[in-house]
Amino acid sequence: MVGDQKDRQKNQNGHPVITEVNINEILDDLLEFLVSELDFKNIKVKRDYQDPLPSIRSDNSKLRQVFQNIVLNAVSAVEKDGEISLTTRAEQNGVTVTVADNGPGIPKENIDQVFDPLFTTKPEGTGLGLSICLNITQKLGGSISVRSKPKRGASFVIQLPFQIKLSDNSQ
Repeated sequence: MVGDQKDRQKNQNGHPVITEVNINEILDDLLEFLVSELDFKNIKVKRDYQDPLPSIRSDNSKLRQVFQNIVLNAVSAVEKDGEISLTTRAEQNGVTVTVADNGPGIPKENIDQVFDPLFTTKPEGTGLGLSICLNITQKLGGSISVRSKPKRGASFVIQLPFQIKLSDNSQ
């Protein structure tokens, strides 16, 4: 109980709380959480998970935040009857997750700015979501990138190490 409280306090202070993380489980939990929104827009979700996918040692809560943001962006990008695909793969140094949609894509003139703080193309957006995702992913020792083709959708690729290496000032 005291340990849980310390973990929560560390997490509230922005420091990673490192545990065994099952990426496929995080994605499935997220889809369950979003089921009514997916059903409302009749969005088909294609899961292409490596099974079994090795667990990684990382911050479960922070990763949930990253994936929720990326998947919600995909949901808002696709039209009714659209499609989102989630792919997980183990690589030599970690796990790669790809979230792709068949929405309108990201215009070429915006692609280099999508991770910039306060950049948004949505009237209701704050422009912080993808910037936060980039920051979290980098703090966890990973990377995030985007590919897009106009009228063919966007793909976000998140690469995460099997074990994050915390610097002395992160602990």
